[in-house]
Amino acid sequence: MAALVITVVSRRSIPGVIFFSLIALIVTIYALTVMESAGELLLDRLDLVAETARLK
Repeated sequence: MAALVITVVSRRSIPGVIFFSLIALIVTIYALTVMESAGELLLDRLDLVAETARLK
């Protein structure tokens, strides 16, 4: 986000700012998606460990 602010403040052209904003948005959405799937995987594995512990 700071890079986007610096880009806008440095008076870049409007198409350049729009393109940079689009790239930043895509990267952010991808990062959130990856974090969500990693969280789900962690919960699944913790459930498996808990189930295994109950069976012993």
